[in-house]
Amino acid sequence: MKNLGLFSLLILLVFSACRKDIDMVTVTEETPNPEIIEGYQPLIEIINGDLIGQVLDIEGIPVSDATVNMGTNNTTTDIYGHFFFNDVDMNAKGQYVTIEKEGFFLGSRRFFPQADAKSRVRVEMINKTFNQSFNTNEPETINFGNVSIDFPANGIVTENGSTYNGDVFVAAQWLNPTTRNVYDQMPGNLQGVNADNEEVSLKTLGMVAVELQGENGEKLNIMEGASAAFVYAIPDASIVNSPTEVPLWSFNEEVGIWVIEGVATLGPDGASYIGEFTHFSFWNWDIPVDNIYFSTTFQDQDGNPLYNVMVTINSESYGTGYGYTDDLGYVAGYVPAGEVLTLNVWAAFGCNNVFYTDNIGPFDADTDLGVIMIENASANATSVSGTLVNCDGDNISGVAIVNLDGYQWYNYTEDGDFSFYLNNCSELGEMSLTGYDFDALLSSAPIPLTPNTDNEVGPVLVCINSIEQDVLTFTTPEGTWTYPISANYNDEGLFIQMIDFQQDSVQISFYINPDEVSLGVIESGGVIGNFNNYTQNPAWTIYSNPDIPYFDYLEITELGDYVSGNFSFTAFTDPNGNGGETVVVTGEFNAFLQ
Repeated sequence: MKNLGLFSLLILLVFSACRKDIDMVTVTEETPNPEIIEGYQPLIEIINGDLIGQVLDIEGIPVSDATVNMGTNNTTTDIYGHFFFNDVDMNAKGQYVTIEKEGFFLGSRRFFPQADAKSRVRVEMINKTFNQSFNTNEPETINFGNVSIDFPANGIVTENGSTYNGDVFVAAQWLNPTTRNVYDQMPGNLQGVNADNEEVSLKTLGMVAVELQGENGEKLNIMEGASAAFVYAIPDASIVNSPTEVPLWSFNEEVGIWVIEGVATLGPDGASYIGEFTHFSFWNWDIPVDNIYFSTTFQDQDGNPLYNVMVTINSESYGTGYGYTDDLGYVAGYVPAGEVLTLNVWAAFGCNNVFYTDNIGPFDADTDLGVIMIENASANATSVSGTLVNCDGDNISGVAIVNLDGYQWYNYTEDGDFSFYLNNCSELGEMSLTGYDFDALLSSAPIPLTPNTDNEVGPVLVCINSIEQDVLTFTTPEGTWTYPISANYNDEGLFIQMIDFQQDSVQISFYINPDEVSLGVIESGGVIGNFNNYTQNPAWTIYSNPDIPYFDYLEITELGDYVSGNFSFTAFTDPNGNGGETVVVTGEFNAFLQ
């Protein structure tokens, strides 16, 4: 299911895409060890269902080949950043999933699945770049975002508690509570365990992620009994009614929940909080809020579930949050108790206005509103179904990609069959579907679709076009490599990314601003999302960060049905992007424009 929360409370974000039918071993989610948080007893209600997720970086570019763990289940993300758990046991009272990849802080989400449904989550991973440093012999102040941290002299230890002497490298990121994507980027969800071991919802005033690393890449932390003082400048939008004291919470990565661990006090300027960190991971300045568990189900006038529609809830006191319905039309999460709330329903595409609104609450206890029927002809406007087959007419595994008004909808199938709705609240333009077989490097011809009707496209013959020409080739002093790519151009820009599902040692994706998409040299260079080569000799990588955001040279040589061009940039042999030997990379690309 999709879980609904408030921007300043609980939020679980989701994405528009369809599930991939992958056979997974069904396992039972183990109860977290209550000794991890002394005295805390998490609620457990085991249900069975599916989970679909998408993992992006902070530029919105899919993160491929990330390791995803949920209980004793694990998998990896594909080239589109998607991951899938099929037919697994999950905890309906709060399921925790983590995502790990070199070069990123730990990503995670805590969500509330429904039995026999397809839950969805979305996670934006934060780049972990160790771009500041200090020596342990001297006290040092590190500044980032709205935060400054004072590190004491001789106060750093290794993982085993041994005193560390030498240079300390710091990776730090401030998460702005006034931005929408903070809830994609934050770990878990905005629920915490207070001093009485009760779960509460949290109103965040800001978060930080901090990690320390030694000269040889070893993990470091603050010495037991020591601390690092901080000053946090409150964003202007959050200064009003900021309390003189606010609880300080750290994120428990084992259980997936925030734990109260101190207090921050309002500084003399009235615009900042001061306090101390006693260790480093994620920290949060949060106000606990009484909450109730809210749920409801949306159907159209024919009783069909409204699948993957966006639902927002607004509280005048605590802001607005949103989530998406699951395949049963269900949405749930924690909302403030005792508040009048405004509920709005939006569809997945073309929506600038709501097509359903209602005032609900106040609620003093957990509430299920049951089925809400929306009599609106545009709710489940466009349905698509068919089967991917090869030249012999046999069903194949692959991807059916729908292109509509600049959006792309990816429907994965293991057995060839696909069926899904596309929800919209305005008239859609031209639509088409193309089937892909990435094992055989073949695609179908584009098949026109008619918006706001049922589209039964029948067998989709995925052997018409070779996609071998949709490739990117790059060269370094050590050799030349070629990978299949896709290219998509819409109002948000030109996106090029690798589509080789089997490749796990190289990731490629980059973006060009729509104002720069034209024949000739791209003056500002295009933004590199991923261009990493982890296993070749020597291994090198480039990250999208303020220090190295652009190609050295990028030119578009053809722009029509196909986009072609060439490029060069400088990468580094240090996998953390801190330097090392430089590697000059040159290349060219050619791809059909979706």
